[in-house]
Amino acid sequence: MRILVTGARGQDGSLLFEKATSYGFDALGVIKQNGDSKSSDLSSNSKIIPWDLSNFDEAIKLLDFFKPDLILHMAAIHASSEFMSSLDKSVLHEMTSCHFQITKNILEWQLNNRNTRSLIALSSQMFTAHQKIEEINEDSEVNPTTFYGETKAQAYNLVKKMRLDYDVQTGGVILFNHSSIRSKSDFIFPILARKIADFLSGQSQEISIRNPKARVDMTAAEEVCEGILSLAQSNSITDIVFSSGNSYQIEEIVTRCIRTFDISARPQIVATNGFSTSENIVVGNPHKAQKILSWKAEQMPWDILSRMVTYELQQRLL
Repeated sequence: MRILVTGARGQDGSLLFEKATSYGFDALGVIKQNGDSKSSDLSSNSKIIPWDLSNFDEAIKLLDFFKPDLILHMAAIHASSEFMSSLDKSVLHEMTSCHFQITKNILEWQLNNRNTRSLIALSSQMFTAHQKIEEINEDSEVNPTTFYGETKAQAYNLVKKMRLDYDVQTGGVILFNHSSIRSKSDFIFPILARKIADFLSGQSQEISIRNPKARVDMTAAEEVCEGILSLAQSNSITDIVFSSGNSYQIEEIVTRCIRTFDISARPQIVATNGFSTSENIVVGNPHKAQKILSWKAEQMPWDILSRMVTYELQQRLL
């Protein structure tokens, strides 16, 4: 099988690229083409290349050359929902190009390449919680409140239209929070890992968190990527929610993580916003993933975080 993976230097893309390669598939990774860089020479033997897939002609050129059996569009322009309203226009443009335009180019190429399958990475930010805990499944109404969520929702609408109206073999993977040592440094678990490492190494006696009472539905990125590859090889491509189906308070996750290090000391957990209160949250329903793929998130959030803390402490010794 020939697999093209976008975002091959990101958390999900790199994991999927490495897993596909280890399974013996012919994988090609695509990374963002910077403004001052050129597209790679297609005659080279490089397995990870910079390429502008948001440009229709360039996308068709690469896809016609590689002729993938499977396309995993994992590339994303991330931003914290906390700072979404302050993003400049260039970042907003990049989000639209990456999430919607690349999806559009891939799906239009598939119209003339019917045997190719694609899976498009989507996000829980496409949904808004109107109650304390809002359960989301594949049929839930899309109602984003962030620009990131809007661009992912646009891609999702296109995926459903191309599959239903034109029988294109494509599906959306609706991803809730998932983390690993490869996660971007400004995401919640890497931030927590650094703060817990500071505490364990005696650099701090407190762990500051914006809202310790906030809840999160968190899974291991490695497990999510295994699920994505299972879906890619299943009998039919469809939309799937990948989620633990549970949520835990950040404060509880931090406390349980620290217990795994078998120390008696406990940090003071401080709310940086001056108060700590519950917030509405969306939680994924993984029933379809369990039914179709026998997929289930096995790792608990504090175990995921504990591994990240261990990695952070090891890196500090290098």
